[in-house]
Amino acid sequence: MDQATLLTGDSSGLAELAGRALDDVGDSIFAEIEGGLIENPDGVALCCPHQRPNELKEFFSGEEAGDETSPCLSLTYSQLHQAALTLAKGLQFHDIRPGCVILVLAPNSAEVGLLLWTCAVARLTFSAIDTSLLERNGSAVLADLEPSVVVVSGKDDDQRVVDELIEATSQHRQQWKPPKLRISLDTDHHRSGWVLFRRLAEDGACDPGQNGVEVLERGALESEARDRDDPHRIHSVMFTSGTSAGRPKGCPQTVRSTVHLLRSQAWLIEAGNKAGSRVLVQAHNSRAIAPALMLQTWRAGGTVLMPRVTVHTSFSLQDLIDGVSDSRATFVVVSPALVHALGQRIAVQSRPSITLHSVRGVQLGGDVVMRGHLAKCAALFPHAKVCINHGMSEGGGFFTWPFFDAPSPAQVPCFGELCPIGVVAPGARIRIWDPVCQNVARRGVLGELHVCCASIITQYLGGLNGDAFYHDTLGRRWLVTGDQAMIDQSGLVFIVGRSKDTIRRAGITIVTVAIESCVEKYANTQACVVLAAHPTADKQLFAIVRAFNGRTEQQIVEYVATALGASHALGGVVSLRQLGLAEFPVNATHKIIKRELEDAVGQHLSRATATV
Repeated sequence: MDQATLLTGDSSGLAELAGRALDDVGDSIFAEIEGGLIENPDGVALCCPHQRPNELKEFFSGEEAGDETSPCLSLTYSQLHQAALTLAKGLQFHDIRPGCVILVLAPNSAEVGLLLWTCAVARLTFSAIDTSLLERNGSAVLADLEPSVVVVSGKDDDQRVVDELIEATSQHRQQWKPPKLRISLDTDHHRSGWVLFRRLAEDGACDPGQNGVEVLERGALESEARDRDDPHRIHSVMFTSGTSAGRPKGCPQTVRSTVHLLRSQAWLIEAGNKAGSRVLVQAHNSRAIAPALMLQTWRAGGTVLMPRVTVHTSFSLQDLIDGVSDSRATFVVVSPALVHALGQRIAVQSRPSITLHSVRGVQLGGDVVMRGHLAKCAALFPHAKVCINHGMSEGGGFFTWPFFDAPSPAQVPCFGELCPIGVVAPGARIRIWDPVCQNVARRGVLGELHVCCASIITQYLGGLNGDAFYHDTLGRRWLVTGDQAMIDQSGLVFIVGRSKDTIRRAGITIVTVAIESCVEKYANTQACVVLAAHPTADKQLFAIVRAFNGRTEQQIVEYVATALGASHALGGVVSLRQLGLAEFPVNATHKIIKRELEDAVGQHLSRATATV
């Protein structure tokens, strides 16, 4: 890819770049995924290895019925679309109209994929959330979201929690309207007031108007979804983790912003052979990447491989191995921590039982990526095109990867050992902001990453964190991403970490990834650097390593000081074993949770001080 064709206004030396204009963006989600249906009607659209082949049989009739001899639940595009039309009519039977919100609280399953396709056909709003966040902030989330439908996995406890939250919200929010429909995915058990998912298939087969409401037939549903959707309608509301704001923030994505994202990121699935792609969705459906990746795959006519992922098993190593070895995935998403874990698993094998040769495309991201991560990823997936990509719940499609044709990861230009995130994408504008001088920074200078793109939400649900958005003098709307980044002289963008994790020492901004990379290269081990409280001194930088691999703590400390200077000096090095940990703690996207490591190091230092 020619960087020059993507960059405009780049001669001033300022760290602000705009990609070329994106081709015309449509105004229908269904029109985007209908491309897969038209191109590949008999191809597999959705495969769930953990589900029986007949679990959705109520939604089919005649020749659309699935093959019960199949080893698992597998739906062609024609079958998925037929089931979605039946489900859409069943929802209409219960007066669920365009614009209504469906809130999903369940593990990944074919039912979740079916709901997402149905939302496109019936012009409904898809939302999903981590049940643990619902338990902590349930009333606030329900009040802001106002779902018309709530879907749970079927456990009595899940239904009870939702019932109690609805009751509490109704009592404290007088104008709030409780959900019209509560759906259980369980085939056998449901509390009073709940409807079994399969019952909606029966309701969808009823005569139009039988329940006193208007029900659109197949042709009308498709026509309305394709030609008359509202570009400003909210297509989805996905939630952030809530770690920075104290509560999860809802991100309302419009139809137009979602279509922009799908079109600007089309190159991702094309790297995995487009219609031949078998895309592994390892993320739980409450993470924004999950529905985005599913829609992107369907747009290309590929297959969504969906293992039974819960909130606590999102991006699990075993799902990755099973998805590639057993389901022959051709496209996967991994984080640096997952790459380390996969490499370690393969290294301790007694025989080469893990086969990764089916993979043709890999997206590496979710955390800062170093040269070593990229090289290891390329070595693990020898037949794949590996790219680094960046996305947020608030939007995406800000960057493209220009190095698919690089002969090796060593040919990718880095900032020290830090890999670039790519170049600015068509339809996007980015700038690096100097928060001290309150202006756009110069090239090569670290600052806050701000993005301007049609894929970005206009505000958070309920108006939270309004200061994350602003308009410039030309009326363009910007998002303050919370990332620290730099643009080099050639237009490559480097993200060095989150602004809230920035460490300053003696007036110098410390880039912890530089220390981590230095330690990993020297000790041949995974490392994470945190600023930990010392019981008898000021906070100090500590490196946590998976293992010392023959190096000593003193050797590592001296090596870092020599390589990076006194400003980056470590106060010490500890192993996971010394902290009483078997693995690095990671979140739902397999990103290391530094806060937990800071606490663990603090406790370790306190114990060590107490024994002196």
